[in-house]
Amino acid sequence: MKKAEIKNIGLLAVDMGDGKVEYGCNQDWYNIQWQRHAGCGPSVVSTMLGYLQNRTSDHLSQQQWLALMEDVWTDVTPTYGGIPSTRHLTTRIEKYLSRCGLDFQVTSLNVPGQGDERPGFVEVRDYLTGILSKDAPIALLNLDTGGVETLDEWHWTIIPSMMYDDTSANVVNYNCGEMFDVDIKAWYEATTLGGGLVAIIPSHIV
Repeated sequence: MKKAEIKNIGLLAVDMGDGKVEYGCNQDWYNIQWQRHAGCGPSVVSTMLGYLQNRTSDHLSQQQWLALMEDVWTDVTPTYGGIPSTRHLTTRIEKYLSRCGLDFQVTSLNVPGQGDERPGFVEVRDYLTGILSKDAPIALLNLDTGGVETLDEWHWTIIPSMMYDDTSANVVNYNCGEMFDVDIKAWYEATTLGGGLVAIIPSHIV
């Protein structure tokens, strides 16, 4: 098995006090009920940006992460249907990057549920390994789980690590502060609605 992983994965382990740790930004940290209900998109964007801007740090407090989440919400704002596509998310991220003057590029790979435009799994796997090798976490949009029990439907989560070989691929997946193992190939093969992948990369390493 081969491994692809961001270099400082420990930065995404957030100390909540009393020995409790959560992983990545958790939409349940938001103060308003609507944000907590619909905030998976801005939460994963905050996780990606917080990591990229603080990769050499040892620790960010939950309060620092939440301050970023509130700022990101200004531009990465869900509608009634959430943020249901890679295009919707990338457009909002680009708006935020422009407002803040950040020199990052946004990249994405759409995974339709079916059709001629659907990429092969090797392309999906290579996208994941390529982005992780650039030391950037990846946002996963899963519109239906394909029966994979460690996923939630119509939801954005974070991938910071993957184990893979020629026939299999399993990712570490951060979902609402919890860490899960996800058979990403099984999801790809069984999902009927699909989803996609989005990443933010510093312009100098694109």
